[in-house]
Amino acid sequence: MKGWTAPMGEIPLGSRLIAVADSYDALTTDRPYRTARTHDEAVAELQRCEGTQFDPEVVLAFSEAFQHLSDYFTSSAARA
Repeated sequence: MKGWTAPMGEIPLGSRLIAVADSYDALTTDRPYRTARTHDEAVAELQRCEGTQFDPEVVLAFSEAFQHLSDYFTSSAARA
């Protein structure tokens, strides 16, 4: 396996959560050397790095949380 060789359980959960959130933010924010990626592109990149750079369970939870938020705000807008 490439990447971090310690079992994911040895890395504190908070650290694994921050790693995914920080990377998502970095991917979706304009930088002087590149434009921001879309949400779908950023999630695809996080998923590509599952198991090597990121905890797969954290990436899945992060992706599902975004989907739930999107569904909530879409249905809220429809009710307004």
